[in-house]
Amino acid sequence: MITIWKYEFTPDNEVKLRIPRGYKILHVRSQHGGHITLWVKVDTNEPLVQCTLYVYGTGHSIENSTYKQYAGTVLCPPFVWHVFFEQTF
Repeated sequence: MITIWKYEFTPDNEVKLRIPRGYKILHVRSQHGGHITLWVKVDTNEPLVQCTLYVYGTGHSIENSTYKQYAGTVLCPPFVWHVFFEQTF
C-alpha cells in the first residue's frame, strides 16, 4: 500500500529512522512547538531500511556532506535548521 507517514523529532544533530525502502521525502517543516516534522511517501509492502537524518543550523559545519541529500529547511524562530538524509541498506 502506498501511503504517507509522518515523523516528528527534535533538532538533534543526528536522527535514525526505520522507513520502508524506496521512500520519498515529501516535505519537512516545524510543527508542535519547535519539533521538526517530516512527511514521507512510502510503500508499506517494502522492507524497512535505516535512514539517518542530519540537522544543521545556519552557519554550522556540515561534516562528510558527500553522501548526504538535502531534504529541506525548517524555520523554528529564532533558529533555522537544514535537514539532510542518508540511506543505509
